[in-house]
Amino acid sequence: MFRSTRSLTREVVGVTSAELYSLGMPRALAIVATVLAGCGSTAPVPTVAMPVPPAAKPTCEDVGVILRGPLDDEAKGRDLEHAIAKTCGEGRWGAQIVDCVASTTDPDHCLDRLSTEQHQAYRLVRGDSGPVSAKQDDAPPPPIECADAFVDVALLAPAIALAAGPDRDWAIAVRASSVVDSCQHTPSDTGWSELSRACFIAARDPDALAGCHSQLDSAQAQALAHEVSASDAIVARSLALLRKEPPVTCNGVASHYYADAAWAGKLDGLTAAQRKKAIADSRAAMTKACTQETWDGHERACLVVGGGARCFAAAGSSSARWSFPSVDQRVPDDISQCAEYNSRLAALAQCDKMTARARAAAVATQSEGFAPMFARARATAGDPKRALADACTAAADALGQLTAQLCQ
Repeated sequence: MFRSTRSLTREVVGVTSAELYSLGMPRALAIVATVLAGCGSTAPVPTVAMPVPPAAKPTCEDVGVILRGPLDDEAKGRDLEHAIAKTCGEGRWGAQIVDCVASTTDPDHCLDRLSTEQHQAYRLVRGDSGPVSAKQDDAPPPPIECADAFVDVALLAPAIALAAGPDRDWAIAVRASSVVDSCQHTPSDTGWSELSRACFIAARDPDALAGCHSQLDSAQAQALAHEVSASDAIVARSLALLRKEPPVTCNGVASHYYADAAWAGKLDGLTAAQRKKAIADSRAAMTKACTQETWDGHERACLVVGGGARCFAAAGSSSARWSFPSVDQRVPDDISQCAEYNSRLAALAQCDKMTARARAAAVATQSEGFAPMFARARATAGDPKRALADACTAAADALGQLTAQLCQ
């Protein structure tokens, strides 16, 4: 299953407040009346299948309708409704808050994500009659994650023109992993500003997205354009390969990914025999994983055409597992010292003080750096198990110090 930038859930029964308002009050009341007509009746109520158009995405106007609440004076109610909608739009509340308000029977908790300024503006509009959010004024709002900053990456120029289906899903997944990475790491590991992320969250059409582009600095805009172009090129090559015969096999994936040329500059210091074994073991590990985990044809083709980390990210896995040599064939857990090393390497991979890219790079750098030491230990003539235990002890100590520095 491909990973998406956002997932939207909806109740199987009932409709959300925003959907009732978007249907128009006469039709909404008709729906409610139909449901109520069946309550308490012993005879089954016949139903007629009617085509239902897809619900429009909620907007700040819907937020105004929902948050205004019941008021005796309808004219004041409309004025408050418009004022809340204006505050939501001008304050750039963002799609997450708008969707939250429109999809719950208790929208007040959604306001906890507002910034202090946004929250104060909303309270000012409501006056003393407004509900008090549980949010404390001095509590900073949760940061906007880059994975949430894109409602539909297919709308980014150039728009993805593929018809609905697996090919389009794969194109969106590859592009999503690339643009999220750009958001997180341009410039360096600080990424885009909260203001830029909030703009992309609120953008629902190509024109709005173009406006958000203008908020990026030149380096960020260039990096985003490069990521979109590069991901689209990978998708085009992988789809072309996917349509050829015979299909890409797991063995073919491993042979391409771990081709001899890919090992240039890696595993220096090993003998020719040790190097040959490390390459063969890595290919065998990837072939096994691809087969047992039933890697999708899109992912296989993507890896063969050189998509690398983008392919793994689009498929919801990590490229850190497939370093040089692969993690799967490095050291066994049946030696306690090596089990400790594996545990510390896994801890480094889960470090929440670093970005996903930094974690993957750290794991790859450390595991590839220790690989020659492990290979030499395995080739020891005397007691290879003892030599491997000693190597794992040294590696685990080094990893422990590194993790303490980076993750605590």
